[in-house]
Amino acid sequence: LSNLRQQEPALRYGRQYFRPESRNGVGFGISTDPNGVLAFSRILHDREMLIVANLNTTANATRHIVIDAKLNPADTAFRVLYSNKPSPRAPARSSQSRNPRSIQVFLEPMEIQILGR
Repeated sequence: LSNLRQQEPALRYGRQYFRPESRNGVGFGISTDPNGVLAFSRILHDREMLIVANLNTTANATRHIVIDAKLNPADTAFRVLYSNKPSPRAPARSSQSRNPRSIQVFLEPMEIQILGR
């Protein structure tokens, strides 16, 4: 993890934005469920890093997470740069027609992922 922080300046110096999430890709908001999904971006210049965490101890989470549309064109592919689980599942490509632009993530219980392009 420390190597990733050294390789990605956005993780050290980027502005931080909490990101709304949605179960269905339509109604977005910040999770208020204590066992929900926490998502935020670190943005530096033209680079967005997305950090997502499933706070649930027993259930998987599939969520749509808002990303910056100016930095990430439609059909952008994010990849898992770090996960605390041995076999993380890659996120789906960014939405093409949805507003706001989002990607769909898949998290195991208590999983944390750092996503980037």
